[in-house]
Amino acid sequence: MGYQRALIIDALTDPQTEVGTVRRVEFTESSSFPLLDFHTAGFHDILTLAQVAGLEVPTVIVMYGITIREPEGFSENMSAELTVRLPQIAQTIAAEELSTNYEARATAETPPTTEGREEEKP
Repeated sequence: MGYQRALIIDALTDPQTEVGTVRRVEFTESSSFPLLDFHTAGFHDILTLAQVAGLEVPTVIVMYGITIREPEGFSENMSAELTVRLPQIAQTIAAEELSTNYEARATAETPPTTEGREEEKP
């Protein structure tokens, strides 16, 4: 695989939160969660098992949970309520990711290359 970062977007049920609310959770290699049994394995448990099996796992995984109403059954379609909010949800995630990536680049130890560009003089 070889990817350092993964982005996952999934549905989230929370009766106290408005439909379409975006929640961001970031997992890193240093994240520590107790291993659960196989019947209640969570996302982090699966990543840990993949690492133990020798599979490459991104060092940073960002998950966005989009609040939905409790589903009454399985469907491949979004609710009308969520569909109306989709453009705003996409904008929220894009803005967050652009901001996060910009901040990561701005604080990186290696300065950006100026090769092929004239340096600005004071």
